[in-house]
Parts: sequence; structure tokens; C-alpha cells
Amino acid sequence: MSNNKNNSSKLPIYSSKLSTKKNPSVQDFLEGHLDLNEHLLKNSSSIFFLRVTGDLLVDIGIYPDDILVVDSSIELQSEKIIVVILDGRLAVRRYFSKKGKFYLCSENTAYLPLEIDDKDSLHICGIVTNIIHGI
Repeated sequence: MSNNKNNSSKLPIYSSKLSTKKNPSVQDFLEGHLDLNEHLLKNSSSIFFLRVTGDLLVDIGIYPDDILVVDSSIELQSEKIIVVILDGRLAVRRYFSKKGKFYLCSENTAYLPLEIDDKDSLHICGIVTNIIHGI
């Protein structure tokens, strides 16, 4: 992909604000232009995508076939949605640290949190920054 500014991938973005015009056109709602690469891929060398499977995150609006934008350069923080390799399996969970203990929690009340200890093989792949979700 080229970074040539002449080959821009900026597309119009419109606002849903009220118009004071009697017969407004769609152009009256133009807010500016948006480049999804600049918006979603701020640090492209550390970004990857992950397609969601399963129902572990449905309570926060993340569903099977959604695509997660994941940044491997962001420092781990409690309460963030993270991508990990846990005991040889790729997983997406909310990370919590509390009183020196570490937990990976689903966002579906049907599943219990996993407490992580020294016996677990855990590799943190990155922090979820955005969700691409169809309707």
C-alpha cells in the first residue's frame, strides 16, 4: 500500500446534526473527510486484525465474524480487551488485575473468569483498539 498523499483513501464523512436550511442536501451535512487507515491503523507496523469466533464477548456488542483491530505496541492495562495465546489457544478476553491476581474475563455471563497463575502458559499479543462490526 502506498503512502502517496495524491492516492488518498479519504472518503466523505457526514454529520447527523440538524440543518437550518429549508431544503438541505446531503452536502449540507458534510463534516469533512476520513481516511480509515489514519483512523484505525495509527501505528500500522504493530497492528493486526482478528476475526471473532464464539460468544464470549456478546455482552459488550462483539459478535462472531466481527473483526477486531489489535495493536501489539500498547502497554497492558487492567480492564482492556486483549488478545492472548493461553495454553496454546488464541483467546480474546477482558484483562483484570486485582490485589496481585490476574484474570481473563469473558463478556458473557454464561462464562466464569479465568484466574491466571504461574502454571499457565500466557503470551499477550495485543490490545483491541477498534471493532469492525457489520449490521
